[in-house]
Amino acid sequence: MNRFSCKTVFLSIFTLCGLFLLLACGWAASGDGRAVGGACSYKTYAGRATIVSISKAPQDNRNQSARFDVRFSFESSETIEERFVKLDGRTFSLYDESFRHPDETFLKTHELSVGKVLPGSVLVIKKGTCTPVLFDFPTLKSQK
Repeated sequence: MNRFSCKTVFLSIFTLCGLFLLLACGWAASGDGRAVGGACSYKTYAGRATIVSISKAPQDNRNQSARFDVRFSFESSETIEERFVKLDGRTFSLYDESFRHPDETFLKTHELSVGKVLPGSVLVIKKGTCTPVLFDFPTLKSQK
């Protein structure tokens, strides 16, 4: 009998811990669709990106089509006020709408090649704890 009650106590504690974790996750995720980091706001600076390299990205083990590491430099047409933003002399990776390295179809659809210039924007965080710098290229968005 003593052995049975020890298992019952252990099972009860385990179940309560699991319920607590579920509730904690529910509290962390906001019910109004906002990110856990809170509402973030960005300042947008217009500019242009220039594709500087395209090479094969490392493959994972999921039998996917080939992916490419597309690197670009970005030049803002406005003076960026935020000191932490460093664009000069740096390159950044270009991702598709699923935040993956683009595949060959994406490259062909958007006619991406080294030297191609894309109009776009750099978004710099002003409030919140989200990604501090993002890039937006309207010409690369799918037509839905």
